[in-house]
Amino acid sequence: SGHELHPGSIDGSVTRVPDTPANREAFGSTGTADDSAPYPQVRDLLASDASARGALSVISGPSGGPKAEGEQALLDTMLTTCPQIFTPDRIWVMDRNFPGADRVARMLATGTHVLIRVKSDIALPQIGGFLPDGSYYSYLTGGPAAGRWCLKVRVIEYQVDVDGQDTGELFCLITDLCDHVSYPAAQLAAA
Repeated sequence: SGHELHPGSIDGSVTRVPDTPANREAFGSTGTADDSAPYPQVRDLLASDASARGALSVISGPSGGPKAEGEQALLDTMLTTCPQIFTPDRIWVMDRNFPGADRVARMLATGTHVLIRVKSDIALPQIGGFLPDGSYYSYLTGGPAAGRWCLKVRVIEYQVDVDGQDTGELFCLITDLCDHVSYPAAQLAAA
C-alpha cells in the first residue's frame, strides 16, 4: 500500500436559525423558490478528520441559492482562510457537488489529495487502456473560459452491493493518486 494518508471529509449541511427579518436577509432559506421557507438557514461546510470525527474547519454562509454553488463558494473560502488543513498527508473524500477542475486544481496546489465522487454527466474520456486494478486515466476540464483547467485524474468505477445483492448502481470516483500499485482501486473505493 502507498504512503499513509489520513482521510478527511468535506460535506455541507444547513442549520435553522431564528426567523427574524435580519436572519432572512443575511442567510435566506432553502426548499422554496420564493424564499418563504418556515425558517432562515445557515449553510455550513464542515471539513473533518474521517477517523477521529473531529472538526478541522467549519465555514458558514447564506443558504439561499442552489446547494452546489453555495457549497462550492464555501470551499473556495475554506481554501483561502484555512490552508493549514490541506496537507500532503490528507486525502479528502467529497461528494458530487465539488468536482470543478479549477477548484480541484486549487486543492491539489496545496499538496493535498482528493477522492471525489463525480456525477454521471461529467465526461471522463479514457486515456490509454485499463490499469491492472481496473482503473484508468482521464482528465477533468473546466473553469473560466480564459483559464480553463485540464487535470489528469485516475478514474475508479465500481458497482455497489447491498447485503450481497448488486444494486446496479455504478459509482465513479476521481483521484489525483495515479499510482495504482501504491493506491489500488479497491482500497480507494472502500474509502
